[in-house]
Amino acid sequence: MSKALTSRQAAFCRHYFAGKSAAEAARLAGYATKYADRQGHQLLENPRVKEHLAELQQQADSEAIMSAREVLERFTSIARGEGQIPRSTPAGIFELPPDWSDRHKALVELAKYHSLSVEKREVTLKKPPGEMTDAELVEALHELAGD
Repeated sequence: MSKALTSRQAAFCRHYFAGKSAAEAARLAGYATKYADRQGHQLLENPRVKEHLAELQQQADSEAIMSAREVLERFTSIARGEGQIPRSTPAGIFELPPDWSDRHKALVELAKYHSLSVEKREVTLKKPPGEMTDAELVEALHELAGD
């Protein structure tokens, strides 16, 4: 960020990002209650505040969303039977080791990722390929590809 926010602007951003309305965030940040509605709106229009809110959102998104590497690591761990996964039982939800079904599903997903498995597709043609026009062949290929 090019210019730092004031302490009240930073406090406003924290409260607004936490789910408070613009007016409530302004009040909690120390702005006058009488002018909080207007001040909250003005703060949301401030380019530095907008930029800081976008940075907070980006940070939250990056922390909340698994990376592709994390997904692959998790699948690998499950496929190897390592770690614990949540499992619903009649007695409640417990962290248990992956069972064979979990391990198999993880292996299937890893195989797809590494292009080790191919999905089988079938198309029923209305007539033999030798009797089809080029357009009909192209249409059948598109259907086969799932387009």
